[in-house]
Amino acid sequence: MAAEKNRVLHALADEYAGRQAARTGQASQDVLLDYEKLLRLAGCERGEERVCAEHDLGEAHKQALLEIERHPRTQLPLSVRFHPANEIRLFEKLGLVPPAKKRGIFAGLFLEAATFPVPERWQSHWTQFCSSSGARAAAGQSVAPFSREKPADAREILALLPRLLAWQNESLRRFASCRLCGNSKRLEKLQSSLENGLAEITAGEISTLEDLGILENERAVILHGPLQFHLPEGILDVGLLSAPCRIDRRDLRRSAIGSQATRCITIENLSVLYELAKSRTGAILASSGSEGGFAHSAIIDFLRSLPGHITCWHAGDTDPKGFEILLNLRERTGRVIHSLGMTFDGSISGPPLEAAHRKTLLRLMASPHLTDFEKLQLLAMQNAGHQGAFEQESRPLPDAANCGAES
Repeated sequence: MAAEKNRVLHALADEYAGRQAARTGQASQDVLLDYEKLLRLAGCERGEERVCAEHDLGEAHKQALLEIERHPRTQLPLSVRFHPANEIRLFEKLGLVPPAKKRGIFAGLFLEAATFPVPERWQSHWTQFCSSSGARAAAGQSVAPFSREKPADAREILALLPRLLAWQNESLRRFASCRLCGNSKRLEKLQSSLENGLAEITAGEISTLEDLGILENERAVILHGPLQFHLPEGILDVGLLSAPCRIDRRDLRRSAIGSQATRCITIENLSVLYELAKSRTGAILASSGSEGGFAHSAIIDFLRSLPGHITCWHAGDTDPKGFEILLNLRERTGRVIHSLGMTFDGSISGPPLEAAHRKTLLRLMASPHLTDFEKLQLLAMQNAGHQGAFEQESRPLPDAANCGAES
């Protein structure tokens, strides 16, 4: 029986800890629990466990920790009444940290963090953030992305935020994570919480790790074709290379681009670019290097810096996301970008269109940045109810040598 001692009181403490009275410390009324329900919560409905639980409840009643309310005639127990004023006594009896103390410890994390060094630019923002967060924590209010139940995580995030605000290097996330956390994957795990905190502290000026120069992947563009980069140190002639090469965003931004080509084709999937490069079509071929992803800043910078005589085309998957990527390129670059080979092929029944896909199709068909031809492809997809043969790799290679005029 010793092993079962106070199990029912632990169930009472758990139930109370989830109530508003425990979260905020501003109790308006007692916590009233059905007697039998409390025994069920404790797993003490019958047998020896029940005998032990009823004994513990009786002792707690005598000690005025709680009150057992009984039927006036039969004296059978009906409910257990717990007054929030007895919180500290109950939790300390059980060797637990009382919610009021948890709130104080939680609020104290922010008071301590307010003393951490941050760059002068963000000092007042940081102080205000810690002050307001500490006040919410003390009042039992939400302090997202921090959790009172995970103080170790909260302490770690609060220690990382000032160091992130002071970060001045452009590095890949795993490298930065090792430098900041001693673990190459820790930043990724905490990224959502850290970005929420950064956005609140800086009023949205910094809302992602990328804004600080901490990149998930390198920001480079994969290129092939007749293209020269005029750098301060000399000219880099990509046209001399037999295979696609990777040019970093930083080098893009410090160079002038020259080319005798008349066409540049951005390609959604890197594997297709490598196949097209074998043909040496005379067109500039470009990809962000990610398979099936939206263009990152490097390829946007590249397209914006191309000479005006070069006509831009884009070849991508023909699912809803593929057309979204095309639209995104047009909106972000401000250039005229024709679609190439992006015709709906319903000869094969592709993945079905789900509600999210249909919503995307409606938004795309309403966009002024898609052509009538492209909207016809979307309409055909909508009518078919599936995405067809949409993957670039499964379709004929785009005609890079003689770009069509379907747009």
